[in-house]
Amino acid sequence: MSFANRLILYTASCAVSVCLAAAASATTWQTAQQGQDGRVVAIEGVKDAYGSCAVTDFFVHNLSRERVGIEVYMEDLKEGSWTAEWCQYNLLDPDGRLVKRFRPAAVEPGGKIRVRYDRCADYVVCMRPKFPKASSNTLQHALQRDDSQGGSVMQRIRVEGHLGSGASLKEAGRWWSQPFARIPSGKGSSSPE
Repeated sequence: MSFANRLILYTASCAVSVCLAAAASATTWQTAQQGQDGRVVAIEGVKDAYGSCAVTDFFVHNLSRERVGIEVYMEDLKEGSWTAEWCQYNLLDPDGRLVKRFRPAAVEPGGKIRVRYDRCADYVVCMRPKFPKASSNTLQHALQRDDSQGGSVMQRIRVEGHLGSGASLKEAGRWWSQPFARIPSGKGSSSPE
């Protein structure tokens, strides 16, 4: 069944306001698709495990035929559910730790952007306002101690994609990396292949 026929069937079965929003989103999504599995972006270079404080380097690759604005976030697995990490901010906009804002990075069609995530350094920056007298080493050791008490910590990367610009910016979707472990005692691997 063609995209147009599916859209007509969908339109006949839902309320007018909901249909208009869904049609606009479906059209944007259809235009942006290029990967074999329908993804607009791919997350590349993520290893299976990293040490508690190992730097995580990876790439976000634009698979679409359009420029895509991306934001990159970390998530933790807690009690069986994926949740935002303790210091949620767009990894491509480090100043967002202190001031929340919407600032996607533009990636050209076929292009890649390298992302670097230093978990312990970020933890120190985010916890500093709560513990102003604690040294960086003390805060890093506290994170490592928390990791070792609960075994390994599972994390994953979430990428949010946006198409268009300015007032016509539309969400293209969300994609996740494979989950990876934070191993308390090891250095782990840090760079993409």
